[in-house]
Amino acid sequence: MIKKDYRTALKYVRLGITNYTILHKTNTAPYIPSKNESVIWLLDIDIKALSELTESLLDCYRGLNDYQSFEYDLERLRGNISDVRWQRKITYFQVIASLGNHWSETVGKKEVKKLMPLDEENDTDIIQLYLHFFSDDLPLKKSIDILDRLISLIEKPSEKLQYTVVKAIKYLCIGDKSESEKLIEKAINNYESTDWSSDNSYGHIQHARAISLLADLQHSAKLKAQSIQEFESLLNN
Repeated sequence: MIKKDYRTALKYVRLGITNYTILHKTNTAPYIPSKNESVIWLLDIDIKALSELTESLLDCYRGLNDYQSFEYDLERLRGNISDVRWQRKITYFQVIASLGNHWSETVGKKEVKKLMPLDEENDTDIIQLYLHFFSDDLPLKKSIDILDRLISLIEKPSEKLQYTVVKAIKYLCIGDKSESEKLIEKAINNYESTDWSSDNSYGHIQHARAISLLADLQHSAKLKAQSIQEFESLLNN
């Protein structure tokens, strides 16, 4: 896909999905009723692996600007894993397909309702999609509760940083500058305790934004200069 040969990539991604599905139906699915701990672990891996392959399938169809064919494929993929998490993941991808390249707020709010309720949702993609369209409509406590759950589930340090800053902004909106500042400082420190210097541009953008916001809260010219330097470095690279 680096060469943007999406049709060739599509062929290989479909092959990957077929092969992995065969492995799942042969090595995992027959033993799920036993509820053996190792089998449940394998099931989790299978859902994650096929979700990642479906994400690649989306990338191919997005490159071809053919969301309709993606929707057809998704309905066929429903039967690949017999698990409610997989069914919800397919619905998630159907919502993404319906949004296409435009991400209309009206369409998004209508489609995301297909994934509700989210009371016990542990899929970070689904939670992030919900927050994208409904975050501003939620009462503060519910918004904070959902953000806390999302932050606890996220594995990538850069995304933890991003959503902790979002949480901090929620507090800032109700005038709690102290809590906001504390959250941003902790988020930056946690991110910098990882191997963040070798992170991708997404991570560095989140870091620079967090530094910039903290600079504004603390009226710190030093921090503002640091954030500007990081943004300039990203532009130069």
